[in-house]
This record gives sequence, structure tokens and C-alpha cells, in this order.
Amino acid sequence: MVQAAGRLRNGQAILLHDQYATTSTPRPVRHDQYATTLAAIPRIAADLRSRNLCAGMISPPRAGPSP
Repeated sequence: MVQAAGRLRNGQAILLHDQYATTSTPRPVRHDQYATTLAAIPRIAADLRSRNLCAGMISPPRAGPSP
């Protein structure tokens, strides 16, 4: 994750999912399931800042007519 983010250039994106289901059966979320992603975020943010890039969030489109 950190290596992939280190290759990002202006305008590119990397998706970090806060939840990723591997089966269709719902199950309780364990803290350690996402520990690797959570641990990588500070390193990714620091790398982006050092290269004058910033993180953002991709939001789903809103319903309704375009302005």
C-alpha cells in the first residue's frame, strides 16, 4: 500500500477501503482486520505532504439534476 502510494502522481488515485467483504456472509468486524490499512495511513499522508500532494475522498454521485 505504502509503496503504491509512493508512486502516485498529481491527479492519480489509490483507493483504501475501510471495509472489504471477502464473503457474502456478514460477520463482525475485528480490529486487526484493518490494522494494516490504518497503520499505513500516516506514512502515506506524510509521503504525499512531502511531495506537495494531498489526500481526498471520492464521494458517490448525488441524485438529481446537474446544476
